[in-house]
Amino acid sequence: MAGVKPHDYLMGIGGGVLFASLFPSVAFGLMGRFAPGELGIFLAVMLSAATASILLGLTIGIYAKNVQAATGLAMPVAMMLGFGPTIAPFNEQIARALGVFYTLQLNLVMAGFYTVSGAQADPGIVLQSFAIIWANIAVLAVLFAVAFAKKGLRS
Repeated sequence: MAGVKPHDYLMGIGGGVLFASLFPSVAFGLMGRFAPGELGIFLAVMLSAATASILLGLTIGIYAKNVQAATGLAMPVAMMLGFGPTIAPFNEQIARALGVFYTLQLNLVMAGFYTVSGAQADPGIVLQSFAIIWANIAVLAVLFAVAFAKKGLRS
């Protein structure tokens, strides 16, 4: 990666993955039979979460010495962020601990569209979750920049 600038790395790899994430997000959104405004929120939250995941993956990739090491670093993180939202509804402590991460907020936004009765839920939940997701993106962007600079990859 000698001579690769951070924005080139982000746009090349991250942009490609984000573009590829767009198609299944649109497909699932259309299958969800959302109202037009809800479809936009759904796509925005899905692509926001994809952006956070891309930043996290690129940062882990920078720190790893090779592909095998990247897998060893990424698996514990992926398990926590992937399975945590599934466990959170059953354990209040886990829900509180994972509440700062974007994956739990993604679930809350999706659940925020509809309540059990079928009535629309409070839009404040959606806005709060978006704020937390974008705070995650900001923190992950800083970590990416620090990792890139620390590894001496800036040209």
